[in-house]
Amino acid sequence: MTRNHITYRLIFSFLLIVLTTGAVGQEHVKQLKSQLTHSTTSQKIEIYNKLSAELRFNERENALKYAKNALHLAKNMKDTAKIALSQKNIGIIHFFTGKMDKAKQAYLQSLKNYEKIDHEEGIANLNHNIGLLLKEQGKYEEAIDYYRHSLNMEKKRNDHEGAAATLNNLGNLYNFIGEFDSALRLMQESTKYYERQNDEKNLVDSYINLGDIYMGQDLMEKAFHYFTKALNLAKKENDLYAQAICLNEIGMGHYSMNNYQFAENLLTESLNLRYSINDKRGEMVCLINLGLIHNKLGEYDKANEYYRKALKIEEKLNDRRHLANIYTGIGENLMMKGNIDKAINYFRQSIDIAREIGAKPELRDNYERLVMAYAKKENYERSKKYMEAFAAIDDSLRLKNIEAELLKMEEQGKQHDKIAWFYYVIAAVILGGATILLIRFANRKNSSSHQ
Repeated sequence: MTRNHITYRLIFSFLLIVLTTGAVGQEHVKQLKSQLTHSTTSQKIEIYNKLSAELRFNERENALKYAKNALHLAKNMKDTAKIALSQKNIGIIHFFTGKMDKAKQAYLQSLKNYEKIDHEEGIANLNHNIGLLLKEQGKYEEAIDYYRHSLNMEKKRNDHEGAAATLNNLGNLYNFIGEFDSALRLMQESTKYYERQNDEKNLVDSYINLGDIYMGQDLMEKAFHYFTKALNLAKKENDLYAQAICLNEIGMGHYSMNNYQFAENLLTESLNLRYSINDKRGEMVCLINLGLIHNKLGEYDKANEYYRKALKIEEKLNDRRHLANIYTGIGENLMMKGNIDKAINYFRQSIDIAREIGAKPELRDNYERLVMAYAKKENYERSKKYMEAFAAIDDSLRLKNIEAELLKMEEQGKQHDKIAWFYYVIAAVILGGATILLIRFANRKNSSSHQ
């Protein structure tokens, strides 16, 4: 099947999904609110926390208000378990709205209270949440430690549902650092559990993460298959947060297939959903991706507008991985405009961050851009240096493709050194897939922070 036939079929399938209306899940919220009038203080705390959990994806101001109400009443009752639960819910809302310091503070307070009463489920949950927060900050090794601690406790308690959630997010983290086999194995284990339980809410996250792994390996049909399954379920659950992620991922898939206008429409829809639920991190991701699209369309000033907006959000979030992505996007913009020296500076800044946080895909992507940048400057020795760095980190299949192309060139005979180096670089970059790799760093997404 040709790429065009695949493209048309995917667009048609996606439009059918978009036209399908999702079920409205507000009835449970109404029922909870109606119970408040005739409830005891203890029951009110429970209801407020349930309302916070129900509304955290779509009405975050109200979700935070209910969690704070629960915390106030729990402190008056001196009920440590209810205090810890309320603090956890407050931390989740701060996490989603990008207030990472407040989120971490609330999580640590909650963890401390759960540890006071030896509440194993609460301790496992908080280790999981702190791991997720650290992952979003690019502190991958620390995040793995928290996830592992959570997973050990969940397995000890035979908490299969908790273990599945941790496996899912741990797999997502391994995807970020470029360990795709480990990521896929963990994701599949988690997904099988949710499918056996018919747990549609958690299957949304699993399908998004599986789609992200396949898209990172350029397996677009598999990626779209999982993204569209996730979008169906997110609409059914009225989960605006997950819908925004799906629209972003599908949009970036079409970007990789050069369907720029369709991709822009999907990303704009995703961005509007992010605005509606005050999802700052999601806004930043969409802005970066819209910048990429306008780079490809040659609309460099418009691309820079998106990058500037993304940088303003990043300053508040302190999200190192996405800062690296922004620098790469700006560097790409500058290189396309012919400002090679400034582009190189941004690529190097991105590399510094990628090294700091251990983000191998971002490191590889920027090495490849430096190959191209120095080739444009006709500095072939530097280009060779970064080609070697790229080859050292790239996967074995791509490396074999590059080596095969070099052998082919050698068989055709050596040319003048300068010309030979130029074609060496261009062939390697084409085989490395510079354009595809540009998309890869944008796709590491988000998805990220599914909770």
